[in-house]
Amino acid sequence: TYINSSSEVKAVSDVCCTSSSALKIVENIDADEIIFVPDQNLASYVAEQTNKKIIPFDGQCNVHHNVTLDNIIKLKEEHGDLEVLAHPECQKEIRDIANYVGSTAGILNYAKTTPNKEMIVVTERGIMHQLKKDSPN
Repeated sequence: TYINSSSEVKAVSDVCCTSSSALKIVENIDADEIIFVPDQNLASYVAEQTNKKIIPFDGQCNVHHNVTLDNIIKLKEEHGDLEVLAHPECQKEIRDIANYVGSTAGILNYAKTTPNKEMIVVTERGIMHQLKKDSPN
Protein backbone atom coordinates (compact mmCIF):
# COMPACT_ATOMS: atom_id res chain seq x y z
CA THR A 1 0.00 0.00 0.00
CA TYR A 2 1.23 3.44 -0.96
CA ILE A 3 1.97 5.57 2.11
CA ASN A 4 -0.48 8.32 1.10
CA SER A 5 -3.41 5.94 1.63
CA SER A 6 -5.96 6.25 4.41
CA SER A 7 -5.31 4.73 7.81
CA GLU A 8 -8.18 2.32 7.18
CA VAL A 9 -6.44 0.93 4.10
CA LYS A 10 -3.06 0.81 5.84
CA ALA A 11 -4.62 -1.14 8.72
CA VAL A 12 -5.45 -4.07 6.42
CA SER A 13 -2.20 -3.92 4.44
CA ASP A 14 0.83 -6.13 4.90
CA VAL A 15 3.33 -3.39 4.03
CA CYS A 16 3.31 0.35 3.27
CA CYS A 17 5.76 1.98 0.89
CA THR A 18 6.75 5.31 -0.60
CA SER A 19 7.40 5.83 -4.28
CA SER A 20 11.13 5.64 -3.58
CA SER A 21 10.90 2.41 -1.57
CA ALA A 22 8.16 0.58 -3.52
CA LEU A 23 10.42 -1.52 -5.75
CA LYS A 24 12.79 -2.49 -2.95
CA ILE A 25 9.88 -3.51 -0.74
CA VAL A 26 8.21 -5.51 -3.52
CA GLU A 27 11.49 -7.31 -4.21
CA ASN A 28 11.74 -8.26 -0.52
CA ILE A 29 8.19 -9.60 -0.13
CA ASP A 30 8.14 -13.38 -0.03
CA ALA A 31 5.44 -13.78 -2.71
CA ASP A 32 5.32 -14.02 -6.49
CA GLU A 33 2.06 -12.06 -6.77
CA ILE A 34 1.47 -8.75 -5.01
CA ILE A 35 -1.68 -6.65 -4.83
CA PHE A 36 -0.56 -3.04 -5.09
CA VAL A 37 -2.92 -0.30 -3.92
CA PRO A 38 -4.16 2.33 -4.49
CA ASP A 39 -2.22 3.77 -7.45
CA GLN A 40 -2.29 1.88 -10.75
CA ASN A 41 0.43 4.08 -12.27
CA LEU A 42 2.91 3.48 -9.45
CA ALA A 43 1.98 -0.22 -9.65
CA SER A 44 2.74 -0.17 -13.39
CA TYR A 45 6.09 1.54 -12.74
CA VAL A 46 7.04 -1.14 -10.20
CA ALA A 47 5.79 -3.95 -12.49
CA GLU A 48 8.11 -2.71 -15.25
CA GLN A 49 11.09 -3.29 -12.96
CA THR A 50 10.33 -6.61 -11.28
CA ASN A 51 9.67 -10.20 -12.30
CA LYS A 52 6.90 -10.47 -9.73
CA LYS A 53 3.30 -10.25 -10.83
CA ILE A 54 1.89 -6.93 -9.68
CA ILE A 55 -1.89 -6.81 -9.40
CA PRO A 56 -2.84 -3.12 -9.56
CA PHE A 57 -5.83 -1.53 -7.90
CA ASP A 58 -7.97 0.54 -10.28
CA GLY A 59 -7.16 3.91 -8.75
CA GLN A 60 -4.75 6.76 -9.20
CA CYS A 61 -3.66 10.15 -7.96
CA ASN A 62 -5.83 12.64 -9.80
CA VAL A 63 -2.97 15.16 -10.02
CA HIS A 64 -0.50 12.80 -11.68
CA HIS A 65 -3.04 10.84 -13.72
CA ASN A 66 -4.58 13.94 -15.29
CA VAL A 67 -1.32 15.05 -16.92
CA THR A 68 -1.37 13.92 -20.55
CA LEU A 69 1.23 13.45 -23.23
CA ASP A 70 -0.41 16.33 -25.10
CA ASN A 71 0.20 18.57 -22.05
CA ILE A 72 3.92 17.76 -22.14
CA ILE A 73 4.18 18.16 -25.93
CA LYS A 74 2.51 21.57 -25.68
CA LEU A 75 4.92 22.69 -22.95
CA LYS A 76 7.88 21.56 -25.05
CA GLU A 77 6.52 23.48 -28.05
CA GLU A 78 6.09 26.61 -25.93
CA HIS A 79 9.35 26.43 -23.97
CA GLY A 80 11.76 24.38 -26.06
CA ASP A 81 13.00 20.85 -25.70
CA LEU A 82 13.30 20.86 -21.92
CA GLU A 83 14.14 17.87 -19.76
CA VAL A 84 11.09 16.15 -18.26
CA LEU A 85 11.25 15.01 -14.64
CA ALA A 86 8.29 12.80 -13.72
CA HIS A 87 6.97 11.15 -10.60
CA PRO A 88 6.29 7.40 -10.97
CA GLU A 89 2.58 8.02 -10.26
CA CYS A 90 2.36 9.59 -13.74
CA GLN A 91 0.91 7.58 -16.58
CA LYS A 92 3.26 5.30 -18.50
CA GLU A 93 3.28 7.52 -21.59
CA ILE A 94 4.61 10.38 -19.46
CA ARG A 95 7.21 8.16 -17.78
CA ASP A 96 8.31 6.88 -21.19
CA ILE A 97 9.21 10.36 -22.47
CA ALA A 98 10.71 11.57 -19.20
CA ASN A 99 14.44 12.10 -18.91
CA TYR A 100 14.16 11.16 -15.25
CA VAL A 101 11.51 9.23 -13.30
CA GLY A 102 11.71 9.23 -9.54
CA SER A 103 10.26 10.10 -6.18
CA THR A 104 9.83 13.65 -4.96
CA ALA A 105 13.24 13.47 -3.24
CA GLY A 106 14.74 12.00 -6.40
CA ILE A 107 13.33 14.82 -8.54
CA LEU A 108 14.71 17.40 -6.11
CA ASN A 109 18.15 15.76 -6.18
CA TYR A 110 18.13 15.49 -9.98
CA ALA A 111 17.22 19.17 -10.29
CA LYS A 112 20.21 20.07 -8.09
CA THR A 113 22.66 18.19 -10.31
CA THR A 114 21.43 18.95 -13.82
CA PRO A 115 23.18 21.83 -15.57
CA ASN A 116 19.82 22.90 -17.05
CA LYS A 117 18.13 25.93 -15.52
CA GLU A 118 14.67 25.06 -16.86
CA MET A 119 12.82 21.76 -16.90
CA ILE A 120 9.32 20.36 -16.94
CA VAL A 121 8.53 18.86 -13.52
CA VAL A 122 5.54 16.52 -13.58
CA THR A 123 4.31 16.07 -10.04
CA GLU A 124 2.26 17.88 -7.40
CA ARG A 125 2.72 21.64 -7.01
CA GLY A 126 3.86 21.21 -3.42
CA ILE A 127 7.36 20.38 -4.68
CA MET A 128 7.86 23.93 -5.95
CA HIS A 129 8.73 25.50 -2.58
CA GLN A 130 11.52 22.98 -1.91
CA LEU A 131 12.63 23.03 -5.56
CA LYS A 132 13.05 26.81 -5.52
CA LYS A 133 14.81 26.64 -2.15
CA ASP A 134 17.23 23.87 -3.20
CA SER A 135 17.77 25.02 -6.79
CA PRO A 136 17.13 28.77 -6.89
CA ASN A 137 18.46 29.12 -10.44
